[in-house]
Amino acid sequence: MVGDDAAGNTLAYIRLSDIGEPLISVSNFSPVPHEQYQLPLPVFGEWIELINTDDLKYGGSGVVNNEIECRKESVRGLDFSATVRIPPLGTVWFKLKN
Repeated sequence: MVGDDAAGNTLAYIRLSDIGEPLISVSNFSPVPHEQYQLPLPVFGEWIELINTDDLKYGGSGVVNNEIECRKESVRGLDFSATVRIPPLGTVWFKLKN
C-alpha cells in the first residue's frame, strides 16, 4: 500500500480478516509527526482509529485521530483516501466502523 515513502520514513499495509474486512497499519519511523498524511484507503466508508501507540493512555504524546473523513480521491493507486495524523515513532491501526 505505502512501501515507497522513504522520505517520510513511513510504511503502511493492509491486512484482511477471514471475512474480508480491512485493517490498515501505518508506522512512522521518524521522530517528527505527519500531521497531514494522505492515506490511501481500499474502500469507502466510515473509518476509525482502532489503536494508536501514541495515545496518552499508552504514555504517548497524544497525536491521535478523532475524526477521519474518507473521500473519493485517488492516492497511490487506491480510489479512496483520508488525511490523517501519524505520530512520531509510532504506529496507528485503522478499521471500518461497524
